[in-house]
Amino acid sequence: MVAKRDIRAFVRRIADEFSPEQVVLFGSYARGTPTDDSDVDLLVVMQHSKRNVEQSLDITRRVDRSFPLDLIVRKPNEIRERLHQHDMFLTSILKEGTTLYERGHRRMGTKS
Repeated sequence: MVAKRDIRAFVRRIADEFSPEQVVLFGSYARGTPTDDSDVDLLVVMQHSKRNVEQSLDITRRVDRSFPLDLIVRKPNEIRERLHQHDMFLTSILKEGTTLYERGHRRMGTKS
């Protein structure tokens, strides 16, 4: 399993390198039920000019980590649109996830 401090350090490096609006931990680590096979699930909300998949790959290539990761990148307007369309996946992430970073706050471990 991945230590909380390692996840927080990774999120700090994302914040320093990419200045996202928000980073949300979701899935088994947010629920407190990870297993040895669990990956770390993160939603990164940020403005960018690339396709979401390309931005996700850019982050994973430029920010070192020592654990399995599922990284989803979305633009703020995409989040608003998907929530307006009642996207259950994003609704669940934002409702049940833990905000690890929010621009202007650097929250660590606060429920979103």
